[in-house]
Amino acid sequence: MTDAAIDYEPLIQAALMDFVEASAFPMVSYVNRRMAISDTAGSPSSVVAHQESSEFGASRHKRDFRLERTDWRWRLELTFKGEVALGQFERRLIESPPRVLRDRSAGRDQQVTLLLTGSVVQSPPEGQPAGGTRVTYRFNAQLTPS
Repeated sequence: MTDAAIDYEPLIQAALMDFVEASAFPMVSYVNRRMAISDTAGSPSSVVAHQESSEFGASRHKRDFRLERTDWRWRLELTFKGEVALGQFERRLIESPPRVLRDRSAGRDQQVTLLLTGSVVQSPPEGQPAGGTRVTYRFNAQLTPS
């Protein structure tokens, strides 16, 4: 990764937001204490995508001494007004992760792929309409070499 990655921040944030907007989140209900997934989709009441941390080290690809970003972590926080099923969304994140495509004409000589590394889910108590699902996803932003 290079220090030019700093210019990618708004593009990464937009890629995560667009990915959420293009996703369906089926609503959950309970019948006889058993979860039932509805055909009705909910959407997040809040979406927050931010850089979480960075690590830097000596470049592995250059002969001269130069620092580059060696690790770049992002988080995506979703809040829903009701309980939702996250399986479809997580499958999409794994099978077709969000990307910022290389576009040399726009000055982007690297592609960024956001690889899912973990999640923390908070679900409301069973059948409680006052609460909703809250989830935080963590990603490692992988930049292809330029």
